[in-house]
Amino acid sequence: MPIKFDDPIKDEVWAVLRSLNDAWTKGNPDDLKNYFHRDMVAITGTDRERIEGGEACVSSWGAFSKGTKIHHWKETDPKIQLYGNTAVVTYYFDMSFDMGGQTIEMGGARYVRICKGKRKMVGSSRSIFCLSTVTQTRQMHSDAKKRRSFLALLFAADDLRRYVLSGE
Repeated sequence: MPIKFDDPIKDEVWAVLRSLNDAWTKGNPDDLKNYFHRDMVAITGTDRERIEGGEACVSSWGAFSKGTKIHHWKETDPKIQLYGNTAVVTYYFDMSFDMGGQTIEMGGARYVRICKGKRKMVGSSRSIFCLSTVTQTRQMHSDAKKRRSFLALLFAADDLRRYVLSGE
């Protein structure tokens, strides 16, 4: 059953996020260029370092999508907070995929910052795009990585406060 919000702007944000996730989970990762801002930064549950720049993010999601067979992807319990032209979306996810001859079950939480721009992105019909994303997975390799991901989430939240307060 589709998730509906009590605010049409939140419904629009959720539709963009669902389209973005469908692009990479259903085999069309190149479509992400229509969603990722050129200065996007991502922290994922599978990469050791942060990914900087929209092209690098598209490439990373594309490599993951092409190197796996995704059996299942589901977002649950989304929360959308609106701050002017910026939305902060948090949700939980569960997924199952084959990689390297193994089936991997993974879940976690994701924080995504989405902005509605004053002008449309070059090469895109959309004026809503992703600025940053942080993923915390339940399947972590070490306590140190957990701490790094948590600190990255705090940094991203602090970055959002500066963004909203500066009016950018």
